[in-house]
Amino acid sequence: MGLKIVHTADIHLGHSFEGAGLLPEEGALWRQEIWQVLDQICQCAKEEKADLLLVCGNLMDGELSPADRERCRDLFQEIAPVQVVWILGESDPKEDLGEWPDNVHRVPPGFKRYDFPEKDVVLWAESWSDAVWPDGFSQFIPKASQGQFQILMLHGEADQEVSQYHSIDMQAILQMGIDYCALGHRNHPTCWGREGAVWAAYAGSPASVSFEDPGDPGFWIVELEKEGTSCLRRLQRRQTGRRRFVSQEIMLRGEQEAETIADRIAASFSSGNRRRDFCRAVLRGERGGFLPIDAETLRRLLVPSRFFSLTIVDQTTPELSYDRIREANPDNLLGRYIETMQERIRKAGSERERELLESALAAGVEALLHSQEKGR
Repeated sequence: MGLKIVHTADIHLGHSFEGAGLLPEEGALWRQEIWQVLDQICQCAKEEKADLLLVCGNLMDGELSPADRERCRDLFQEIAPVQVVWILGESDPKEDLGEWPDNVHRVPPGFKRYDFPEKDVVLWAESWSDAVWPDGFSQFIPKASQGQFQILMLHGEADQEVSQYHSIDMQAILQMGIDYCALGHRNHPTCWGREGAVWAAYAGSPASVSFEDPGDPGFWIVELEKEGTSCLRRLQRRQTGRRRFVSQEIMLRGEQEAETIADRIAASFSSGNRRRDFCRAVLRGERGGFLPIDAETLRRLLVPSRFFSLTIVDQTTPELSYDRIREANPDNLLGRYIETMQERIRKAGSERERELLESALAAGVEALLHSQEKGR
């Protein structure tokens, strides 16, 4: 007797990508490609003749439009008789979105049991009810009848005593005798148990949504087989998505010309990353001159000629320090200008005023140094 499961989580349909560093048109493109990822997962469940498709939270990022809700319903309905069980994560809308097809079980906020007698499956699932869970995992799960598969679905943070994302005690779950605990919340896949006996796993996100936590996009195909009182478990990783979020740090050593810095950026990514992925270049080290690097100029040099998508973050510092220049020029206009501006910056009444004064200091020192060089 066997059971086949497709296990996914954290798809984030409708994600805004605000603050992710993408241009609006890039975010819109990736939102559409995330739908293609969901379609890939559904088609896999159908082709593999899976018994269950488990969606362990964060299927959506907030409320979808009526058209997108209908699109989601259609994708799930088309894979019947595969039974779809979806628990709510922190980003899913908590209000019911209306009727779902007969093969879709949207778990309402709280804890619920589902029986699939034709598959000898008892499934317990818990959906988020508030932004913050109660402390710990306290639900008691009674033993199922011998020969039945026992499945548990949760969305939260495992093995952390204190977490705003539902602390899950994995040792307590192991002692309950669960055959497979399907988890959601982490973008990276994580498993508990040895090969052939994995009893719990995070699916990981099938579609990256940020540079900070790009994950390993994919989902699990899980096969369970009962042999007496024991359960054999086999997990196969299936990769998803065309694109990744790829970030590289580039250490500058006094470079100033935009073309030179652009070449350094391009050389730091593989040709495949440049053609396909959302790339981020974080510039560190020392730049030539005091003016900040013009990220937009660099981007125009590189996109679309050498990159599909590129975000540039300037974290460089000037090659020379203001203090050293001021100390070397105590009696001339350059030294006095630095001293005056540094004092004004120290007394700035707001962050915005500080930023304006720092920009003025950089531009002024750049101009005065340039005039000195021309006067030599």
